[in-house]
Amino acid sequence: MATENKNTAELKPIDLPELVGKFLRFLKRMWIIVLVCAILGGCFFAYRAKKSYVPIYEASAFFSVDSGYSESDIFNSNYYDSVAADQLAEAFPYMLSTGIMTDLMKDYLGKSSINGSLSAATIEGTGMFVLRVSSRSPSDAYDILWAAIESYPLVASYMVDDPQIILREEPVMPTKPVFTFSYKAPFMEGALLGAAAAIAVIVLLSLIVNKITSVEQLKRELNRPVISALPLVRIKKRRNTSSDFVMATMDAGLSESFKGMSHKVQKKLTEAGGKTVLVTSTAKNEGKTTVAANLALAMARDGYRVALVDADLRNQSIAQRLSGEQGSVNLLELMHSKAEVMGALKCVEGTSLYYLSSHSVDGNRYSIDHVGMKRIISELAAEFDYIVIDTPPCSFVADTALLCRYADLVLYVVRADFAARSRIIDAVNSLYDRGGSVAGFIFNGADVKGHRYGYGYGYKYGYGYGYKYGYGSKYGYGRKYGYGEKNSDSDKE
Repeated sequence: MATENKNTAELKPIDLPELVGKFLRFLKRMWIIVLVCAILGGCFFAYRAKKSYVPIYEASAFFSVDSGYSESDIFNSNYYDSVAADQLAEAFPYMLSTGIMTDLMKDYLGKSSINGSLSAATIEGTGMFVLRVSSRSPSDAYDILWAAIESYPLVASYMVDDPQIILREEPVMPTKPVFTFSYKAPFMEGALLGAAAAIAVIVLLSLIVNKITSVEQLKRELNRPVISALPLVRIKKRRNTSSDFVMATMDAGLSESFKGMSHKVQKKLTEAGGKTVLVTSTAKNEGKTTVAANLALAMARDGYRVALVDADLRNQSIAQRLSGEQGSVNLLELMHSKAEVMGALKCVEGTSLYYLSSHSVDGNRYSIDHVGMKRIISELAAEFDYIVIDTPPCSFVADTALLCRYADLVLYVVRADFAARSRIIDAVNSLYDRGGSVAGFIFNGADVKGHRYGYGYGYKYGYGYGYKYGYGSKYGYGRKYGYGEKNSDSDKE
């Protein structure tokens, strides 16, 4: 009974609106695949139909039947004419099955086989019937019809009582097939099947793939507070600026989000009695570096001395994104040397923000020196009010799990509808296993007032785009900002 209750408790009710929403989001991203599948399916069905298409030609002749009764007879002669026509049409299949008519037609044609099919049908109430011949060859259809016209009366005399068969209209050579080929029907059929198959796959993916799509879901699934939800700024490349970093001041809403985040983080650090905050995410392109840099800038604008450490050793990008000078040594080299930390830092002009960022590390093999890292954090803590560490994604390398021991708090960036829920949970658990203290999540891609949001993603060409904000009519900002002429491969997360 206890097991049954446990299993019942684990069953979650199906949230139909959420499932529909997931499907629509998948469809919005993958509509081009549906279109391609529809086109491919339509082309395949049209090609197959064209390849199997065989034109059929039909020749026909109309006959009237005179039963032999005159109009002075007690019964109407039209009735007997119709009966005689019905008898001839009904007897036609038996005529062919006996082989008599077939032999007569072969003799007439001078061939050993008949390349076509014959049929007869009455025209109701007229005392007439029609004889049709279908064949792949128009000339064969015409010749076979004449053979049938010559042979039919001879055989029919044995099947009905002395009918008089009168040819009403001379047959003509068919010039067009009965049914002309059209691509439209097979193409539409294939397109519908192709689109349906693609949509079925999308439905399956929406059921299987479980990603975090809202702040509420993030709170519910991971049971940790969401410190901030960042609004999206749409990208538009600009060529007239030199900075390749997206500044929070480019949008009032975004600036307020980072300002509020800064105050919350400061409060949590004060409660924890520490200075160091580490920023990470599950995968690349979730915006963790953007969050780390803007958080550090927000703290510096509050009047604090802040150190921003680029611990993403394989992708050193902080200096470039801040449009600053690259340092002479990176964090790894500083760990293994006894050089003073302050001498390796660079300052962002006009602010109290200093950063440590240099060239990226080639290859995947290196070791983090515990003593050296502890020394670096200790020296920074003596000189700065706050320390912000940008690290690699958790699910790719073990650096973050090793570095989280040097941080007082961990901020975890989750991009909406990006990384799978299971990957996020595994990555967060790896931080807890290493002693990391996850203070909360930064949700990147919140849906605010029905609009799609998110910020700082590592697009294909990095962050160096510059952005256009269309808030002029609705939000009253009406300004354009352009940051970033140069795009580099290092700006990918």
